[in-house]
Amino acid sequence: MRPIACRWRWDEDPRSDRGVCAHPQVYARHSRVTAAVCAACRHRDSEDAIAGPPRGESVKGRAFASEEIRDARTRVFVWSVGMTTAPRARPTLERSLNSLISAGWTTPRLFAEPHTRLPESSTALAISWRDGKLGAFPNWYLGLSELFLREPLADAYLICQDDALFAAGSREYLERTLWPAADLGVVSIYTPTHWSRNQPRGFHVENRGWASWGALAYIFPNQSLRALLAHPLLLLHRRHGAAEGMRNIDSVVGAWCVAAGLPYFVHVPSLVQHIGETSTIWRGASATGPRRAADFVKLIA
Repeated sequence: MRPIACRWRWDEDPRSDRGVCAHPQVYARHSRVTAAVCAACRHRDSEDAIAGPPRGESVKGRAFASEEIRDARTRVFVWSVGMTTAPRARPTLERSLNSLISAGWTTPRLFAEPHTRLPESSTALAISWRDGKLGAFPNWYLGLSELFLREPLADAYLICQDDALFAAGSREYLERTLWPAADLGVVSIYTPTHWSRNQPRGFHVENRGWASWGALAYIFPNQSLRALLAHPLLLLHRRHGAAEGMRNIDSVVGAWCVAAGLPYFVHVPSLVQHIGETSTIWRGASATGPRRAADFVKLIA
């Protein structure tokens, strides 16, 4: 069956039987559709379904018929969410996980290092147990790769750490406001004190350095995540990075943004608070002073 030229349908290859539906109600259920699905869909334009899109409109590439279609293509409908966790002297996983679920992400996947004590609230969740200690960066990189391989068509990938406290209403708010740019590297919804001083509310590009500050909660759009996972900076970090490539997630992501020419966004006020009193990486480090978000909001209006 040949593709149907519906005004809501967008095809990477117009000759293909499979395409992307931009209608919000359809996209929320399944983004990839076949011509047979289109033919039976009540949302398609009946007059234009076979003849093609209205005159002057395009459903191919990055040209869109209207702002309505543009919004449907760029908004976040499908999430893939994960949380990395490791043993701590003073565990924060339960509090962090409960806040993530309360913020709207009800089915995150846990990427757990050995001997991590899991709370009762995690019993119904998907868990990827590591059979040996990996370290912060390897667990994070494998977690991101797994999120993508399990949900290759997700709009947004959120990966966070087990000492992140999320503001209530964060998911709903972000679905209204993402993305801050058509092309970007990453959005950090954790914003430490020194990044947020004297900044108005909203998304801001950060380029003053990322070391030891920013990997608490990252959101990647689909295209950026694919580029990130395949970049030599990530692939070679385990061989050549500091501390045998076990840490410095934020530095690597920031360096990748520079290399790729893509902006690194933060949000003011911070949608995440750093609650860990002990670090799984840095002995003696705590979530105090500039390592906390001074303007963290507990409730999104």
